[in-house]
Amino acid sequence: MTPEILRKVLDPFFTTKGENGTGMGLAQVHAFMQMVGGHLRIASERETGTTVDLLFPSTEAVA
Repeated sequence: MTPEILRKVLDPFFTTKGENGTGMGLAQVHAFMQMVGGHLRIASERETGTTVDLLFPSTEAVA
């Protein structure tokens, strides 16, 4: 992704797919991660690929 696109990917309704996309996917994932206290990390290198990491908060095991 270009730096310009990377800055916008979490914005609701932002899409690079024209009429074939709603732009809600990553915005919803981001909102969910905030709700559970986690984080979303995106690394992207043009012409190589993009990685989206979902970092969930740790929890203690229930005994």
